[in-house]
Amino acid sequence: VNSISITVDYNFFPAISSLSPPSKVVGEAAFTLTVNGSSFVSGAVVKFNGLARTTIPISSTQLTAEILASDLTEANLYGITVRNPGINSTDSNEKIFKVNNPTPTLTSMSQESITVNSDSFPLTLNGTNFVAPIAEIPSSGSWVYFNNIAVSAVTFISPTILTANIDASLLNSGGNFPIKVVNPPPVDDGSNGISNELIFSVVSPAPTISELVP
Repeated sequence: VNSISITVDYNFFPAISSLSPPSKVVGEAAFTLTVNGSSFVSGAVVKFNGLARTTIPISSTQLTAEILASDLTEANLYGITVRNPGINSTDSNEKIFKVNNPTPTLTSMSQESITVNSDSFPLTLNGTNFVAPIAEIPSSGSWVYFNNIAVSAVTFISPTILTANIDASLLNSGGNFPIKVVNPPPVDDGSNGISNELIFSVVSPAPTISELVP
């Protein structure tokens, strides 16, 4: 009986069930990601956002991959896949890895009050974890809210300083109004990216006496 040779290409379809950890915060250091699943073989490669990362096989159900600090510079949702070696192999299902923005905090303001019907003015906010906007997308940075109204003109100075132009239309009536900073998603610590609040007072001007009669 004559014989023929065949090539067996195995384990085309790895599957991911979970990631550990499932998220990190922008700016964190490089770390080792554990990928759990099935049908992993020697030579399997973990991909972060489509880019292969150094991978160590632990077993047919677990891999580790070295995620770079450069992978954690921008908040977003990134796809993690696994590809086994083989001519006809395909990528696994995708699991989402979150790179989160931090939650901002407010510590102080350049001023805490102004008189009713004042002109627009710049307010400097001091705190932590403020986010710079991506180039040409101003809405991707930290937002400032005055009495729950978004301030349209916000300038990122540093992770600890923002300036917000408070429009005169917000100063038409007196009261004590909350100021807060909101970072864009993803933010995954239950805060929804919202800072603590500081109170800004819009006050009526003090009366003056010019004359008494008699």
